[in-house]
Amino acid sequence: MSSMRVLVVEDDSIVRRLCADVLDTEGYEVWEAERGEEALSLAEGLPFDLALLDYHLPGADGVQVFQHLRRRFPNIVGILMSADLPERLAQEVNRWGLSGFLPKPFDLEELVSLVSKALRRV
Repeated sequence: MSSMRVLVVEDDSIVRRLCADVLDTEGYEVWEAERGEEALSLAEGLPFDLALLDYHLPGADGVQVFQHLRRRFPNIVGILMSADLPERLAQEVNRWGLSGFLPKPFDLEELVSLVSKALRRV
C-alpha cells in the first residue's frame, strides 16, 4: 500500500519545512509549495490526499487554493492554518469544505494528530 500524499502550502519557509519534516517522519509522502500557483502546478501531475494550507498566501488565500484542488481531486481533505482570527476561521472551515483548522503557533503533536484524523476519514 502506498503512503498518503500530503501537500504543504505555506509561504513561511521555516514553518513549511518543519511541517514537511514532521509529516515525512510520520511516513507521509510530502510535497511543498510556497504559493498557491505552485501548489496548483504540482497538482497537475500528482493526486494528493491532503492539503495543509496557510490561510494567508501570496496571490490567493488557502481556501481558494483548496477549492481549486478539490475540483481536481474531489476526495482531497484540507486543513487550514492561521494565526489570524482563529475563532472565526475555525467556525468557517466546514462551510468551506475543509476538514480541520490548526491555529498558529501549534504543537507538532497537534499537527500530526489532526492530519492523521483527517486522513482516517478518507
